[in-house]
Amino acid sequence: AVFFASSADHTKLILSVMGKLGISAAFSTVYMYASELFPTSNRTKGMALCSLSARVGTFIAPQIVNMGGGIPFLIFGALGCLGACTSMLLPETRGQRLKD
Repeated sequence: AVFFASSADHTKLILSVMGKLGISAAFSTVYMYASELFPTSNRTKGMALCSLSARVGTFIAPQIVNMGGGIPFLIFGALGCLGACTSMLLPETRGQRLKD
């Protein structure tokens, strides 16, 4: 079973876990920063848009998995890395006065 898996299987497993880690981190980052990025008057609308985007992703994910081959690993890995990289572009709001 797992102890006798080929090197390619181990590579797929590692890439899958790294992709899942990146996607989970991006998902958590959106919720953490959304409350700071949106002004109070638009906060609920902004959080709703973030939630909608996340839910659309959950509908699309099974379709990507059904593509087969190495394409799902490439797509999920790239999206995880893209989410992690774009979260670094978010502005720092610590110590700044936020709009009401």
